[in-house]
Amino acid sequence: MLWKLFCVATLAVCVFGRTTFNGVSNIYAYDPYDEYSEILATEYCKASHAEQKIPEVKSSIKAFGSCLLGLFDTAAISADFEAAQANGSYDTIIRKYCTKAPQLKECARGLVEGMAPCLPVETTATGLKSTTTLIDFVCDNDGARVSSFVKEGGPQCIKENQLDMAFCQQAMKSNVTKLMDAHGGGVAGSLAVSEQERCTITDEGLMCLVNVLKGCSNPIPRRLGQEFHDVYLESMSCSEVTQEHQKEVAQALLGPVTSENVEQLKKKKLELEVRIAELEMWNRENELNVQHTVLTSDIKRN
Repeated sequence: MLWKLFCVATLAVCVFGRTTFNGVSNIYAYDPYDEYSEILATEYCKASHAEQKIPEVKSSIKAFGSCLLGLFDTAAISADFEAAQANGSYDTIIRKYCTKAPQLKECARGLVEGMAPCLPVETTATGLKSTTTLIDFVCDNDGARVSSFVKEGGPQCIKENQLDMAFCQQAMKSNVTKLMDAHGGGVAGSLAVSEQERCTITDEGLMCLVNVLKGCSNPIPRRLGQEFHDVYLESMSCSEVTQEHQKEVAQALLGPVTSENVEQLKKKKLELEVRIAELEMWNRENELNVQHTVLTSDIKRN
């Protein structure tokens, strides 16, 4: 949820542009980002019943915008990547912008800490960790992953599978909306989503994208997609959340966890593994029977 906020705030900076922050947005001195910050701060703080913190949170959102524009000129970035596309100098461009990763993390930290009065404690900690992880994933080793992804046909693969990609994005958007609506909708609904629900929906959304990348002819984009899935979920502490959830389910089904209950779970796990092996053998036998039938039919025709 906080990563979504980070993306939305970043996008708003790009849309409203640099002139919004240097006092010459237009002759009426209208500041759209100021209005946007007010709306965002109000929504989150009202949902958290911390209306008195609205000015403080609004200030942090505006500071985030200024921080970003102090690092990046959106027009220059666009020109740089157009040039890179023309001459293949992606390595140079990626290294250039990844040198600013430490400052970008500080921009993100300022936003997260500034929003903290109107966010759940666990969301603040997880959101900062996830944001830092994403920046590190992109910029580790001078952006080697991104360079490799581009060189090995990742963008072309995405272009060829853009309908599947669009389906994944729309499905995740729809699932997030349904989940938020189940908790009352809006910002209040997003804040009420449990860690387990957040991990589950993120896992499903990322796996959809990973499965699309599995259609790439080159294995490197597939591997990087799976790697991002694993790293990002771990940044959300999803393995710990899942384990805790499984423990809660076991306690609900079996009562307090005891050595006897653990043995029951182990026995059931073994039974399931045996059943899976039996099903695999049965499927294999069916495949062999089909192959035998086809061969017999071919022999008879010949």
